[in-house]
Amino acid sequence: MNRSLSSPILAGLALGLLSGCGLSEDKYATKIAIAQCALYEECGYLQAYGDTVAACEAAIEELSKAYVTDETCDYDPKAARQCLKEVKETECDTDGEGETSCDDVCGDGSSEEGE
Repeated sequence: MNRSLSSPILAGLALGLLSGCGLSEDKYATKIAIAQCALYEECGYLQAYGDTVAACEAAIEELSKAYVTDETCDYDPKAARQCLKEVKETECDTDGEGETSCDDVCGDGSSEEGE
């Protein structure tokens, strides 16, 4: 049993090493749209994004792509991967308060001005 379990795990690790630790901007925009819209569908929020999963995914992907490719974004693929994980683990009863890795996708958001 360990042998059959370890093969997919090793394959996954190898794929992770080959593809790097993060996501490209385009892949992040696509994957975060899928994850967010699945959450919105589960929680009953699709009406804010066109009432269908497809419309939601198109809207979120477009917004996300614009955000991460903007010249002011210092895109962090490691934070993007962690953000995606956090969105997938979010429950409908989560209040959405507090910092997440999603806040760090375009850098840490801190400013050195006035410090």
